[in-house]
Amino acid sequence: MAAFSFGNVLAEHGRYKDANVYLCHAVARDPAMAEAHYNLDVASEACCDVDSARQHFASALKSSAEFPGAFYSHALSEFSQDNVDKAAHLFRKFLQIKPTGEWADRARKALSVCGSIAKSA
Repeated sequence: MAAFSFGNVLAEHGRYKDANVYLCHAVARDPAMAEAHYNLDVASEACCDVDSARQHFASALKSSAEFPGAFYSHALSEFSQDNVDKAAHLFRKFLQIKPTGEWADRARKALSVCGSIAKSA
């Protein structure tokens, strides 16, 4: 799908606003494409459109409940907005799907930070 591919290339080059246009076309053509929703989540977050990012996160999960990148990305978003409990929940979901590897190690470190913040609050 050309719109999806071009949107990804634009996002990789930091052109998130332009990427949104093409990724929206990709989603319109295939609403069940979890990867397109996930990439829209990331691009929307980069454009500071948190509401849209959350919407596309939810759509990515509807399309594929086993899409670990969506959980990880959304956990970072929640953490950046001081929603520590929600972030911790999402990092745990990520680890249920992808319990090993570099990203799993990062998620465990993030969970540790979330726990430290919760204890100090």
